[in-house]
Amino acid sequence: ITLGEGDTVTCTFFNDFVTAVEAVVEGRVSVAGRPIAGAWVSATDGAGNTRFARTNVFGRYSIGGLEAGTAIFVDVAHKSYTFPSRFVTLSSDVNQVDFNGTVR
Repeated sequence: ITLGEGDTVTCTFFNDFVTAVEAVVEGRVSVAGRPIAGAWVSATDGAGNTRFARTNVFGRYSIGGLEAGTAIFVDVAHKSYTFPSRFVTLSSDVNQVDFNGTVR
């Protein structure tokens, strides 16, 4: 580009970088309505990235740092009970995923 005296240049910048919106998956783990403490809950995305949480005495768990709009598998592991896996597409904010298991 060759500019002469009095010529102007206009630069336009497009910010194509999109910041991911964080999502949380939380819920309650129970068997026959009774809360299950000490169960491991995992959330795994399509790339194989996994985050874990452990249920408290009320059977509650919370896993943050997930990306809204992605699909994840949520699984519960406990030595005495079995739980079905759940497939969830995360909305922004908080996603409620409860589990009701059975005795092994």
